[in-house]
Amino acid sequence: MSISSKIIALILACLVGGFAPGVLSVEPEDWQLIPVPGRWESVFGQHDGFVWLKAYVVLPSRWAGQELIFHAGRIDDADETFFNGSKVGGVGKLPPEPKSAWNVDRIYTIPGELVREGANLICIRIYDTGGAGGITSGTVSLEGPTGSIDLAGGTWLARKGDDLSWKDWSVPSDSLQATLLARKYLAT
Repeated sequence: MSISSKIIALILACLVGGFAPGVLSVEPEDWQLIPVPGRWESVFGQHDGFVWLKAYVVLPSRWAGQELIFHAGRIDDADETFFNGSKVGGVGKLPPEPKSAWNVDRIYTIPGELVREGANLICIRIYDTGGAGGITSGTVSLEGPTGSIDLAGGTWLARKGDDLSWKDWSVPSDSLQATLLARKYLAT
């Protein structure tokens, strides 16, 4: 984050009476920015095993409480996908007996009770058995009651390893702070 961006974020944070720790800090420790869609080898080099991807997306108030459809593209090889900490789907099979589903488009229904106004967190736990890994192609978007949000062409956070607690990272409750955080990591 540039100095001018930090100053603007600080001014805005003071106007709302505080700031979320992530707004003014550098990228979270051990997380890297990765293009989506894209192969994680562009960031991690040759890596087989687990990688988590996460992104905040800012949703309009009219979408709060409404069922959404998440198009996660084609993921190489297997995944579990979470929305605001709750599992919403998965294709393929994770270890101990992994099964690839690299050529399957992921389309998951997000129950309305998980959807809130402002920032929402999408986390994807991916296991790669060999070769390319990540969201390698396809449509990456959220469909809501009044349109869709394209989530492709931006950068998401990525981290090697496997820790189920990564799906539970909190989203700031203040809508301005949440929006600033979301815009830091994903063009909306």
